[in-house]
Amino acid sequence: MNTRLHKVTHTKLGDFAQSRRFQDFRQKPLSRERIASYQNNPNAKPDDVVLYMLTDEKKLVAYRSVLPDYYYGKETEHFAWLSGNWVHPDYRRKGLSRQLLDAVMKDWNGRLMYSNYAPESHALYQKSGKFHLISHREGYGFYLYAKPSRLYRQRVKKPWWFFLHFGDMAFALVAAAKRLVYSAPSLRLQVDIKSKPDEEFYRLFADRHMLGFERGKNELEWIINHPWISHSKQNQAYYFSHRAKQFFYRFLVLKDKGEACGLAMLQYRDGRLQVPYFQVSKGGHEELAAWLIRYCRKKHVQYMIIYDPVLSEALAMHGKQFVYHKSKAQNIYASWQPSGYSPLAYDGDGDYVFS
Repeated sequence: MNTRLHKVTHTKLGDFAQSRRFQDFRQKPLSRERIASYQNNPNAKPDDVVLYMLTDEKKLVAYRSVLPDYYYGKETEHFAWLSGNWVHPDYRRKGLSRQLLDAVMKDWNGRLMYSNYAPESHALYQKSGKFHLISHREGYGFYLYAKPSRLYRQRVKKPWWFFLHFGDMAFALVAAAKRLVYSAPSLRLQVDIKSKPDEEFYRLFADRHMLGFERGKNELEWIINHPWISHSKQNQAYYFSHRAKQFFYRFLVLKDKGEACGLAMLQYRDGRLQVPYFQVSKGGHEELAAWLIRYCRKKHVQYMIIYDPVLSEALAMHGKQFVYHKSKAQNIYASWQPSGYSPLAYDGDGDYVFS
């Protein structure tokens, strides 16, 4: 095996995507959606290396991509989120993932973070001895009109897929029964919901309590306009492809007697609902939880994942509204000690908000 390392910077990404080399790769190192998103990242510097590849002759055998960002503590620190690591099946267990990680660590001066990780990647990072936990948040996954045929399809062998549909029917029956027995929680506040953020939402979004990870209007527009989701059925030969029949954001402004007292950004993808960012005044968690339950019932949301511990506990108080709920955790690891205090994390921090 005679591998060669290739690097692509932020400014060269567009040229690389149009190159013959990229076109000839059977397995693509980035999807069209990720390329567009990476190119429009307002936190990227021109010379930031965002893509690392190993080739054997002309064959792509491993790659890793990273997402540039800033950490705002006592100092402003430029770093990268580890995002997407793949090794060809014939080349696994040969140290290629570690080779790529070492290259990234060197180029980024030891400033890396990761979250939303696969177990294999987490094991690699921890084995390096360079990462430590900087944020741990415990929330819940809430299941209402969930479909086991979708949730567990990857964990069940094909001959048994048929029986998952019985689970779908059982969930639907229990959800319907709960809807008949339990009334939706009452709502005191007015909630304005829009498909696009307006100036009021942008203002409230910028006024959120932020520490460490700061995202304002520029970042929000980047997230909205350049998600990593494809609506096409065409296979791009990219391992981390994200496809969705339905994918959209919604923007909420909570008002008390006409005065704005909170906001929330919703992300919906094929039955899954999340709240990447929100901010409410004292006592507003209960009101937002009540509105979310009413929205889930109205839109037949299959399941909702909330990592924020206060909001998830407010939802758990209405546990009878759901078929069941279970604990979920969000961890963020860093390879250096960011300046300042522990970050104030939101569900949308990192790269999870794009998919």
